[in-house]
This record gives sequence, C-alpha cells and structure tokens, in this order.
Amino acid sequence: MKIVRLLVPLFVLGWCGTVLTGTPFIHSEGEIAVSSLDTSPDLSLQTSLEAGWKEDGWQVSGIATVMDNHWTELRWEGLATLGEISLRSSTIFDPQSASFTSTQMDVAFLWSGLQVGALTRLEGTGVGFGLSIAGPSDSIVQGINLRFNLKQYQDEIVEETFCTEFSHATINLKLPVPCMDDIFAEIDLNRDGLDEVWLQLQQPLNVLPWLSLGMAVTFRTDEKAASLSPSLSLSSPSCFDLYWGVDWESTDSTFSGLKLYGIGFHGEIGGVQIRSLTALLPDEIALVKSPYWELLGIASKIPTYCGEGEVSAVCYFGDSGLFDVGEVYLEINLPLSPAWMFSLTICLPTAGTPSFTLTWKGDL
Repeated sequence: MKIVRLLVPLFVLGWCGTVLTGTPFIHSEGEIAVSSLDTSPDLSLQTSLEAGWKEDGWQVSGIATVMDNHWTELRWEGLATLGEISLRSSTIFDPQSASFTSTQMDVAFLWSGLQVGALTRLEGTGVGFGLSIAGPSDSIVQGINLRFNLKQYQDEIVEETFCTEFSHATINLKLPVPCMDDIFAEIDLNRDGLDEVWLQLQQPLNVLPWLSLGMAVTFRTDEKAASLSPSLSLSSPSCFDLYWGVDWESTDSTFSGLKLYGIGFHGEIGGVQIRSLTALLPDEIALVKSPYWELLGIASKIPTYCGEGEVSAVCYFGDSGLFDVGEVYLEINLPLSPAWMFSLTICLPTAGTPSFTLTWKGDL
C-alpha cells in the first residue's frame, strides 16, 4: 500500500505539470432513459464527461463516468507521442468510496522492424506486467505475448501480490504449407507449462462454388479436440437477403443439407429506405430480436443546416397485438451543431410500458 501512496501522486503530478500550455476541450456523451411518463417515472442516467488539454503530441484529461444514476468512476488519462514512442497512462478512482482503484502505464514503439508493447498495472493490492512483440506479416512468428501476474485477456492482476510471477504466454505462428494456404497456430502456456495448441486454416477449402470447408484443431494437455466447420457462400438476388446455412452435425461430422434461416427485402423508393426481415427458424438463429420473428422498417435522411440527420421507424411482429404488431420503434437523429449529435428513440410495445431514450455526443 505504501507503493500505491507513493506512485499515484507522482502520476497525477506528472499530468498536472504538462497543463501549462495546451488547448482546453470538453467531450460529453450519454443517455437518459425514461420507462414511462406517469407520476413516478423510472429514470436512468448513463453518461461520461471528459475535460482536459491537448496539443500536437500529447493530451491530458479527467473523465467522470455515471452508470445507472451512480457516479462509478473517476479516471485521469495522459497520452503522449515522442517520435516513434507512444505513451499512455491511466489512473482510476472509485468516487463512492473515495479510494484508489488502479494505475496503468502503456508504451509502444518500433524496434528492428518489430512492434513492441509493454504495460505496468498497479492496483491497491498488487502489481502486474505485460510485454508483447509483433513480427512482420511475412514472418513465421507473428507475435509473442507475455503476462506476469496479469490475466490472459484482461489487464487485471491475477493475485494480490507485489512480487510478480509468470502467469501466461501466447505465441502466434503462421506456418507455410506446400500446395495450401498458410496455417495459423497459437501456443498457450501457463505456470504449469503447455496449456493448449490451436491450429486453423487461413482460408477455407473450396469444395463447390457455393460451399467451403474450414478446419480447426485444438490440442490440450488433457485431451485432443478436432472440429470440421463447413461454411456456406451463396449470393442473394438483387434487393433480397437470403440467410442460408449448412445443416451440419459437428459431433459425427454429418452433412444433412442446407437451411434457410431467414429472408429479407431491401430497397429505396423516393429517398426512403425500406427493409424487411422474416426469421424462419427463430429458435435456432435470432435474426430478429426476441420474442419477435419479423420486422418492417423505413428510414429517411433529413437535411439540416448543421449536417444530415435521419428519422426511422421499425415495426416488430410477433404472436400478439393488432395485426401481430408487438412493438413500434421510432428514432430520430439530428445534428444540432457540427460538433453535437442528439438522438431520441421511442419504444412503444403493444403490451407493456413505453420507454423514451435521449442520447447525445459532442465536443465543446
């Protein structure tokens, strides 16, 4: 904890020291959702407000985030470019408990044709490090990623300790194969050694003009799993959208035929765009949001003095409501200035409570 108390003020002072020159800016985005307009409406606010200074080659800012009507995060960020070196730092606090959450510093640079990235992650209970190296596109070794007390796919510490140990490594390869496309390989290692090896063809094998086969093989320390994944490539007629698929049983690699999951239509009449979509197998693939199986929508552009806006309406059809209309969704997007965009959406279900959402995004 003494390390945290020492380093956090240093990071903050370093950012504040750069704000002697620069251009101030403010960026805001968010949404206000209201579920009804009765005497006790359900109001939800989600927004972020960023204010800072920037110039060519650097930027410092503070970001306040509100989620579900609660101030959840206060973040200080700094960006800088020094020749071929890019630097980024971020310090996060929890405003509800007035406590430190984390500090992270990232650096990226080119070295002998390699793209190198490194990060240091400091939390209240531990520290972690990461190193990544990306090779040229024509090299066999495409990349190496090393993690020390960091999770494999997230920049979060694994254990609450300031004595870092190796936690994970990933090696990506591109293996040339005679008479075939390259094979991509990924080797994963953890503290116990080899964890997994994954192989995949770069391009699927063309069996027929409209049918191709892809293959992925995974080797693990405790098992071997191989899967053959057929994919379908079939063009649709003009103005129609056909959602085809392969009826494939992966457990025994059985091909039973083709499936038509949905059919749609799209076009434009007098500047108004029209689109329809019908899900034929909604239980297998949700082409239309549940619990509906069909939609019909229109959209039109709106010219304004500050740019181009758009107004749209979508009807969702299900198994209830007048003419099976289960929900009507209205949306209007308008630029109120060259730097500000506002949107208003209205959701009107035939059985349920209407909702209204106002969103915005812009700079000052």
